[in-house]
Amino acid sequence: MQKFKVINTPDAPQPVGTYSQAVLSSGPFLFVSGQTPRLTNGKLMVNASIEEQTKMVLENIQAIARSAGLELKDIVHVTVYLNDLAHKAQFENVYKTFFTDPLPARIVVQSSFKDFDVEISAIIQK
Repeated sequence: MQKFKVINTPDAPQPVGTYSQAVLSSGPFLFVSGQTPRLTNGKLMVNASIEEQTKMVLENIQAIARSAGLELKDIVHVTVYLNDLAHKAQFENVYKTFFTDPLPARIVVQSSFKDFDVEISAIIQK
């Protein structure tokens, strides 16, 4: 018996590698794969600011959550990868418009991306 269900919605970009958009466990969690600033057609946003990219990434996570019957308020943990930690203030300005108290636990780390500035993964509780 499968212990999880793959979540896949056309309202967020399709995976570009060997992973699922999200996995709904038979337990109480939805695990959302790292989302990058891609449009629903899969094209990467080009020449977009960190604010625009962050908004797109969070909208993609929101679409995936909704396809599993969940909302952003159900997120318990996010991992944020920023291409440059100098963008953290601009990232925060957008991030805080998507979340209210109680805020999810979070880690922010610097990473090296070639074509975009932010990636976010999430764990959502059913």
